[in-house]
Amino acid sequence: MTDDFEGFFDTSVWDHPLYKLRAIFVWITDNISYDCTSTACGANEVLKNRTAVCSGYSQLFYELSDAAGLNVMKISGDAKGI
Repeated sequence: MTDDFEGFFDTSVWDHPLYKLRAIFVWITDNISYDCTSTACGANEVLKNRTAVCSGYSQLFYELSDAAGLNVMKISGDAKGI
């Protein structure tokens, strides 16, 4: 899946991994809307629809960070016992 995102978001201008992570985070929060009715949970769907819920945000962040060469992992869990 990462091959789909190679070159999508150029982070080579930043020389530190934290700057790259921050740039990806800011891009996602500025360009993807939180929509409780959204069924998009795959990174490609989220980019196409520009809407997501928690799993879509985390999948997109994971894919873009991985494509930027950053060592990332996803951790699943429940919020407030739900």
